Amino acid sequence: MTFTTAGVDLTEVRGVTEISPRVVERIAGKVAGDLPDVFPPPRTGVARLIGTALDLPQVTADVDDDTVALAIEVAMHYPVPVGAASADLRAIVARRVRALTGMKVTRVEINVVGFVPRARPQGRVE
Repeated sequence: MTFTTAGVDLTEVRGVTEISPRVVERIAGKVAGDLPDVFPPPRTGVARLIGTALDLPQVTADVDDDTVALAIEVAMHYPVPVGAASADLRAIVARRVRALTGMKVTRVEINVVGFVPRARPQGRVE
């Protein structure tokens, strides 16, 4: 089947889609921040404006054509098995970045830079 417009065969016209490293970093950061063992990024506008001591996750993406290598700094909830949580984070981020960008993820480095205690349930003290 041939698709044409204004006499141009569109099956012969090919374009290039380029995804900037910043876009890949945002995708990976959002995916990482949504995982249960990772301390989430600031959600409110004020927290984003002033920053926090844990302004994480921070992601660096090294994009080369259709491949990307990622380095992610995160804070994790305490207590958490760091090895298993990092492996899960690595696999999920790689899978989601591949699915959303079409880029092959060649490496995902995880750097755990801090721990944050999980919030304790609020209850009555007797």
